Amino acid sequence: MAKHKTSKAAIVEHEHELQAVQLRKAHLGYQQIGDRLGMTASGAYRCVSRALARMKAETGEVAEQVRQLESDRLDVIGTVLWNKVLDGKVEFIDRYLKVQERRARLLGLDSKNQTETTQDEKQFLMDLAARTGKPVEQVAAEYAEFKERDK
Repeated sequence: MAKHKTSKAAIVEHEHELQAVQLRKAHLGYQQIGDRLGMTASGAYRCVSRALARMKAETGEVAEQVRQLESDRLDVIGTVLWNKVLDGKVEFIDRYLKVQERRARLLGLDSKNQTETTQDEKQFLMDLAARTGKPVEQVAAEYAEFKERDK
């Protein structure tokens, strides 16, 4: 029968894990930890390992929640900027691309290859030209002019 997480045995086990981690942080060996907690060295090792695994899982869950929150924020910002771009405000192209680059890095979608980024930018300008009805050359020129002014 599995222990309930609020049972006395589960609470004692959890306390042992916390104590074992504290002792390990104080540079005690597993035998010394075991001696202090009334268990074998392998028991002390298992206590530390369980506690560290739990901490890692909890930290991973929090990191994923923060990553999702940041992704959601970037999506909102990207949508606002994209609408400005579609309204013909080319000065927002660079900002939109920066938000998308940040989003790609956050989600691990980034390519390390600079040539691909340039290709993506060219595709973006072509898509923008098609959506705004302007010639690609005009959109590219306006964007290049904006980037030059922005330096």
